[in-house]
Amino acid sequence: MNFYAWMIVVPLWLTFSYTISAFSIWCPDGWLTKMGIVDFAGGYVTHVSAGIAGFTAAFWVGPQWIRDREAFSPNNITSMLTGASLLWIGWTVFNGGAPFSASSDSSLAILNTHICTAVSLITWLNLDIIFFKEPTVSESHRASSRA
Repeated sequence: MNFYAWMIVVPLWLTFSYTISAFSIWCPDGWLTKMGIVDFAGGYVTHVSAGIAGFTAAFWVGPQWIRDREAFSPNNITSMLTGASLLWIGWTVFNGGAPFSASSDSSLAILNTHICTAVSLITWLNLDIIFFKEPTVSESHRASSRA
């Protein structure tokens, strides 16, 4: 997606997706609030609306060029792993601090953050072993080992 298209998409997403979902769940008169839905740490408003926008953008942009699919290696694996680790730490702190107290809610938020991340890592590892007979950090390692 080029920059000019992004400049059009972001205000549209902010107006028609984020603002409507934020009002619906954070306002006492919002229809999601009236249904009893609680948004813990902004997960619905931020992540669900951004995820739907991402899927919509991917649908409208379409598939990549075939040449891009053949050689899609990451630029720097060390930076990728460092970023993923910092994101894990950041989400632990953010989710644990969201209840604004040291309570069972914050303890469960931290526990769920670690369990979900660990399960995703174990799933990646198992799928790599099942389908490719070796665990890898990224696809580029597998592509270079086949060449």
